[in-house]
Amino acid sequence: MTESAYTPAYTQAGIPCPVCGASIDVRPSRGRRSGKPFVMFICPINGRHFRGFITDQGYVRRVLDRLGGGGER
Repeated sequence: MTESAYTPAYTQAGIPCPVCGASIDVRPSRGRRSGKPFVMFICPINGRHFRGFITDQGYVRRVLDRLGGGGER
């Protein structure tokens, strides 16, 4: 994984919510119907402020392996 000029700012201070400025939470989750894992970005103050998802299964699998989750239920 290559580092960019933007990486240090996000890892040190977090990604701010565009509405309230709180640091966005990043967490693994699963689809309700499919059960497939994905990476979710959500505002901890109010989930309606910002919510985003990464669903590319190859990428999600690598993230979960790196975090030690493995993606199993």
